[in-house]
Amino acid sequence: MRGEGDDLRTQLQLTAWIVQVLGIENHQRKEIRSQLEAQPDPRTARMIHPGGAPGEGGG
Repeated sequence: MRGEGDDLRTQLQLTAWIVQVLGIENHQRKEIRSQLEAQPDPRTARMIHPGGAPGEGGG
């Protein structure tokens, strides 16, 4: 009976550790995503600013 309790405790600790790691990774992903969203998309910037004003031949 004692061994089963130890096994359950070990499984609970492992599960708690996994949840903690996943939470940390999720937080890191959110930070990276917000940083990426704050940066201008070079593809969009190129479409909006193709190298000059219209008629300047900057495409």
